[in-house]
Amino acid sequence: MKIRGLLLLFLLSGCTSYQVVSDSNNLLWKNGRGYETTENQNVRLTAASDPHVRNSRTFYVEVINKSSQPIVVGPDSFYVQHAGQNWAAVDPEAHIGALANDMSYNQARAQTTTADVVVSALDTVSVLSGSETKEERHEREYRQDQRAQEQSQAAQQASIDQQEIASWQTQALRKNTLAPGQQMAGFLQFELDLQAGPLLLNLAAPDSSLSVPFRVLKN
Repeated sequence: MKIRGLLLLFLLSGCTSYQVVSDSNNLLWKNGRGYETTENQNVRLTAASDPHVRNSRTFYVEVINKSSQPIVVGPDSFYVQHAGQNWAAVDPEAHIGALANDMSYNQARAQTTTADVVVSALDTVSVLSGSETKEERHEREYRQDQRAQEQSQAAQQASIDQQEIASWQTQALRKNTLAPGQQMAGFLQFELDLQAGPLLLNLAAPDSSLSVPFRVLKN
């Protein structure tokens, strides 16, 4: 599924660890992140990476409309240039939808199904009748343990999905129309293949093009 794309990239990178850091010395530090600001006559962009998180592909941005006209800004206004490629930001709406589907799937797996009830009833009949052999008892207990573990894991994953949905709904940068003087902030994620070297976070807003330089370090 699409929501596992970042996990796949982590696996493909094996034991290699990368760190995305700012390529500037003029930073404003907040909450352990160094923010750099760049601007033109229309827009001010402030951006930071997540340097303390291994292989992080998340950026935190703030956009301020300095112009006299409304402007539309969203995740699709941003892209990353890295390792000879352009990488678009993850679409929050599509990502939240995929997470919701995954959560529903895991919630269903965590529930006791009709099949579980039928199997349990048959097991009960076998136990009460005294016809269950030692091997059958071991098989039944193993089957019950496996099903309980499956339900527990599914419930845990559903809870993780729910927390991630809440994070994306409340903290991710979403598309918005900024009135003159208005600002917006949130995080962006990119499913990019990290390699040591320069990385450029770009904002392509109407009548504005801004870039914030970063560098990928191999640890």
